[in-house]
Amino acid sequence: MLFALDEYFKEYPSRIKLVEIMYRQGIALRDGRFFCGDFELPLSEVARASGVNRRTVYETIRFIESNPVLSKMIYSFRPTLDKGPVSALIGNQIISLYPRHGMFSATIPIVFGILANYMSHVQDICARNCNKDEHYLRVIVDRPLPEGVIEQLKEIPSVKRFEITTPDLATEEVVCNMCEVDNCPSKSLTAIEEL
Repeated sequence: MLFALDEYFKEYPSRIKLVEIMYRQGIALRDGRFFCGDFELPLSEVARASGVNRRTVYETIRFIESNPVLSKMIYSFRPTLDKGPVSALIGNQIISLYPRHGMFSATIPIVFGILANYMSHVQDICARNCNKDEHYLRVIVDRPLPEGVIEQLKEIPSVKRFEITTPDLATEEVVCNMCEVDNCPSKSLTAIEEL
């Protein structure tokens, strides 16, 4: 997608800056107005947040709307929730794997095979295999994985980098320790583990 956008905007560096930000944030252009999901965004705020002037924004809108292919693509942009930052706060473990170039598809079945053998409860999966961005596969599990499983994941030959975030469930950083919701699955699971 980014390569196609780059091709359309190759002669307009300030416009491509705006369009790439729209793509990454999921900001759509519909009838000359910006939307993040169903929320309309003021043109001036889009310009400010993108680091471009309003004239560039108006020129970009005209350019997009004059091209049926671009218009249709950008009309369909939608935001996605990145659960990574909040997952550690609720006590979930985050495993991020960065496959070597050309090895993304080969890495996925290996990772899921390892997790399936352990019978881990996967909360969320996020992956990116765009040529312009760094490739990654992020898996969020409800409880920390055993060290043996982590070692298997670290030893996958197609992975160039491995990162893990394991929250200390005993600290006040984990919001579940302060939460007042009684019928929470996380609290129920913790209570069972403590028996």
